[in-house]
Amino acid sequence: MKNNILIIISFLFVFSSCKKFLEEIPQDQVTNANFYQTDNDAIAAINGVYQAMRFEVGNGIPTTFMLEQISDDGCNSPLSSNVQERIDLDIMNYNSYHTTVATVWNNSYTVINRANNVIKFVTDTTKIKDSIVRRVQAQARFLRAFYHFRLVQMFGDIPLMLEPADVQAGNLFPRRTPTKVVYDTIISDLKFAERNLDSFYAYSSANGGRVTMAAAKVLLGKVYLTMAGYPLNLTANYSLAADKLNEVIQNKIGFNTDLNTSYANIFTTNVATKQADKERIFFTRGTSGLAATFGAFTRMGWSFRDFRFTTPTKDFATNAIASRRVYETGDLRRNVVANSFDTAGARNSLVVKYAAGTDAGDDFIWLRYSDVLMMYAEALLEIGGTANLDAALSLINSVRRAHGGTTIPLLTYTDQADLRTKLQQERRREFAFECQRWFDLKRWDILIPSIKSSLVFHNNTNIAIYDFIDKIDPNRYKVLPIPFQETVNNPNITQNPGF
Repeated sequence: MKNNILIIISFLFVFSSCKKFLEEIPQDQVTNANFYQTDNDAIAAINGVYQAMRFEVGNGIPTTFMLEQISDDGCNSPLSSNVQERIDLDIMNYNSYHTTVATVWNNSYTVINRANNVIKFVTDTTKIKDSIVRRVQAQARFLRAFYHFRLVQMFGDIPLMLEPADVQAGNLFPRRTPTKVVYDTIISDLKFAERNLDSFYAYSSANGGRVTMAAAKVLLGKVYLTMAGYPLNLTANYSLAADKLNEVIQNKIGFNTDLNTSYANIFTTNVATKQADKERIFFTRGTSGLAATFGAFTRMGWSFRDFRFTTPTKDFATNAIASRRVYETGDLRRNVVANSFDTAGARNSLVVKYAAGTDAGDDFIWLRYSDVLMMYAEALLEIGGTANLDAALSLINSVRRAHGGTTIPLLTYTDQADLRTKLQQERRREFAFECQRWFDLKRWDILIPSIKSSLVFHNNTNIAIYDFIDKIDPNRYKVLPIPFQETVNNPNITQNPGF
């Protein structure tokens, strides 16, 4: 974050006329405080935060393909170039020098820093409409929370940045903040966001793709659910998660959200079909033919299908061994997610969930309604009791029937542990290659055994070869390493154990 001052400066010049700006205000008096003069300035500022997010859906999709490759769903394709860093992700042998890890860290803090500029300086309601200030502030708080949430799950204790990076503020070399404190701030941001965001936007409007009140409630529910699991294990938060997610379920008409009865249509590039879809709640919007704008094209398919950064593991793609098979026969989701499910489990399957090409109009969906139902089911399941288990089963089956089809049987359960296993399997089927699996495995505290088991099957080798994953430190690889350059640039930051 040593270069964040440059980010601030470049951010100002992207959204203003440099010549006019310098003519009207002496250069030594230019500050963010007097930059935001109009409604359009405020909107441009928050658009700049969304724009910074587009690294997620551009060339290589660093966060997405990285998280898939270090889960048991994705692997480095043998058909793409054998770049050593991709292989290292694949076999859990990455370290603090890994450039993709560093890119994810740096780009995430770029988004946070832009959000902090908006939060601090878009405040003057004498120049900007109060309604615009309120919505812009709420969106910035949501996006800051979203990235702090991602970072704290990936890296553990992280620098909690609540002010723009600035030399005079003395915050260019922040210390790591304890995980629980980071979560408390995330919750505060999301509570502000849910009070001040609009209920929903029409997909086809200029605001389609912005965060909404429903998105804030769903992300808050996900935060509570995550805190209830590993590593905080604050089990009282299962009830908080259930209550928050149920607010969305009970008001799905007001929030204009519901299950899409066609799994394939959730991931379509057809604009009319996307406009009719109520499944997506928070997403990065993709529109073919547009350059780097709020709703520009996306390249998930280019990364997954054309360049093959990540392909399904043998563990994910096999049909040969029933105990390792992800999708049942007849599950409609299977061919939407990937092709070439090989009876021999050969490593030639391909992720086809996203449109191919370098200029595609598919959205990347971060939060959708089926996740609301599945997270609510998980919270009820963990609270326990026959009534809650039965309700959880009904929720899981509603997603399974809507997206898997009527030819696969409805699930039953024998006890809480059995239903927990079935929910975990169903989440794997439902959210494959949507940047969810690694976070799920970590929350359930089955990340390391799941990865080791997948690697053994995928590479047809002995599990002892992968003992290094948890031998040096049992919690190693449950977090990512702090990028080496960050520890060099910032004397106040420490490294995660084992790295």
